Amino acid sequence: LLVDRETRGLKNVVVRLEGVSKGKAPPASVHVDNRNCAFEPHVSVAMKGTKINVSNSDPILHTVHPYINDINFFNIPLVPGSSPPRPRPIPRSGLMSLRCDVHKWMQGYMVVHTNPYIEVTGEKGQLEIDAVPPGKYPYVAWHEQLGEKKGEVEIFTGKPTELKLEFDAPN
Repeated sequence: LLVDRETRGLKNVVVRLEGVSKGKAPPASVHVDNRNCAFEPHVSVAMKGTKINVSNSDPILHTVHPYINDINFFNIPLVPGSSPPRPRPIPRSGLMSLRCDVHKWMQGYMVVHTNPYIEVTGEKGQLEIDAVPPGKYPYVAWHEQLGEKKGEVEIFTGKPTELKLEFDAPN
């Protein structure tokens, strides 16, 4: 658990809005790097159809072996100094677990959603989802150790909305 001392905010919480049918365009791609024998970023977000780019910044062999909802997506060796593999479109939404078959301790996550209204909290435990059309939307907040928290948020035109979430401490 990565908690900021100043804000008491929790890093790597994914918040997604459900039921948004129109609005901003999704990003074309998302990038995951193998750096210092870890996936960077450790937790990321994407939209179904977005292309995933993977690379290896370490001087040793890694693999990128993602599973979406426990279904194998691909398994690519990343040889140091070689060209990165071609980007691949993400075929389905859900929780993507990233693993390295060479280093079993390496694990990362990507939450893949059906709309672009999804973000992950940073160092201070905060995030911003912009350009949300006005309305009431269900939200889901997810953390790899603390699970999911669900609720509803109402967005108004021209007025920022603040949502404070609290997770129960792990047992």
